[in-house]
Amino acid sequence: EEEKVACAQRAIEYRRETVDLLEKLNVTVRAGKKGYASKEYARTSDGMEKLDTKQNTISMRRSAAVKDLNKVESEKAALQQEIDSQTGDFRIERSLASAKRDAIRTEISELKRQLAEKER
Repeated sequence: EEEKVACAQRAIEYRRETVDLLEKLNVTVRAGKKGYASKEYARTSDGMEKLDTKQNTISMRRSAAVKDLNKVESEKAALQQEIDSQTGDFRIERSLASAKRDAIRTEISELKRQLAEKER
């Protein structure tokens, strides 16, 4: 189960990196459109169409990556919730056992102290 959570976390990080890179690429294309606007080939409708197509492609890929990221995050949350629900009882038992152990240790310490007093 923990391996699945780690895998989901790696997928989330990959998706975030992809979204960031696509956003940077989109910004670059937009800047390119502005920078090339004064040049002859960018003034043509063909040049602008190509840049618009690239920008649209980047936007669609970014949207798909964001959807994938949201899906993976949702799956990770569901997996973590499932793990928590399956291990909740064990955590409670462990906590109770730990409290009992601490009480017994305290009692043993007190008995040792009383024994040492009697031996004096």
